[in-house]
Amino acid sequence: MALERRIEYRNVSIDDIKYVANKGIEQLTEIESYTTGYKDMATVHILLDEETETAYYAVDEPQIVEGTEVERLYNQLRIGLETNHDVLSFHGLDFFERQRRMVDLLWSIADEMGIAEELKKSPEVEYTLIRILAGWRQIDVLMRDKNVEEIDAYDYRKSVRVVLRKNPTGQFWIPTNIVFRDTSGKPTDEPLLALVRMIASRVGKQVSVATPIVEARSPEGYRIFMGTGEVETTQSSFFTIRKFPENPLTIIDLIKRRALTPLMAAYLWTLIENKRFIVFMGEMGSGKTTFLQSSLSFVPWDNKIVIIEDVPEIRVPHPHIQYLYTRRSPDPSQNISLEDLVVGALRSRAQYIIIGEVRSKEMASLVQAAATGHGSMT
Repeated sequence: MALERRIEYRNVSIDDIKYVANKGIEQLTEIESYTTGYKDMATVHILLDEETETAYYAVDEPQIVEGTEVERLYNQLRIGLETNHDVLSFHGLDFFERQRRMVDLLWSIADEMGIAEELKKSPEVEYTLIRILAGWRQIDVLMRDKNVEEIDAYDYRKSVRVVLRKNPTGQFWIPTNIVFRDTSGKPTDEPLLALVRMIASRVGKQVSVATPIVEARSPEGYRIFMGTGEVETTQSSFFTIRKFPENPLTIIDLIKRRALTPLMAAYLWTLIENKRFIVFMGEMGSGKTTFLQSSLSFVPWDNKIVIIEDVPEIRVPHPHIQYLYTRRSPDPSQNISLEDLVVGALRSRAQYIIIGEVRSKEMASLVQAAATGHGSMT
């Protein structure tokens, strides 16, 4: 716990790029930079090592210097927040509501302690407390950056990686300067495991030896896959977070981006109106879900759609839509599979049955649905 606390408030510094690039910041070329994070107090630098042609996503956050009055103020307020029972009610809230309540509580406690003026003069204290207690700690900037689509950490010896929506480098996975090290600079799984446990607690799950691998959805709708390195299934704790855009792409957006032509869109419209069986196929990250989601805008407004998924991903602005999700239970008799939900959907008088992702025998049920006149897509 002592190690976790020391690492928590040491915010990410751009100088940490040396652990990843094996070079100082002065030896890298900056492609672009922008502010993000809580109150736009952090800066992201997209850097390029021209020698190796490798791009980097470097985070630079406000720092709290050890042994200063700012650190004393931070510790004083942190104790006040952690001992306040109102914090317990913040679990399960979405990111921005949790942050709003934590900010209100922080300033209320600062007023009670008579240190509100000191807090105003030390914005790095507010930043760090919100980042740790209401945000996502080391990856808080990545979670707030709307340009980040996917976040991945699979080995404590390597840095966190990201996939960007608008990528000026052309490199798919871009390493960041977020690393997992102890106070001496040695790579260790402990801070990564602590981060995984925090992510799990934010989404109402628990990662342990009994449940070493967990799949979940955050209150914001992000898909999360994570696990602990404490068991033989993996050599390191890990997590992957897929962040879905706030405003999903429409068919018009896809046409504008030349992902398909107007003629192709018209043909797709004809297929959907006539309830044809449509399968979207492609490799991971190729846009299958995006294409499926945008295509559902062609479903007539007075028809009913049933969407079946393991983890919620598809969001469609339609007046008659029902979402069904699988359930995994320690008791196998309590499990609800995709196949179970497809069979149930056939009894709901839905005109269209959609499965987010087909992997196994539920495909047979979906084919049966298509054969009985339902519009079916996956």
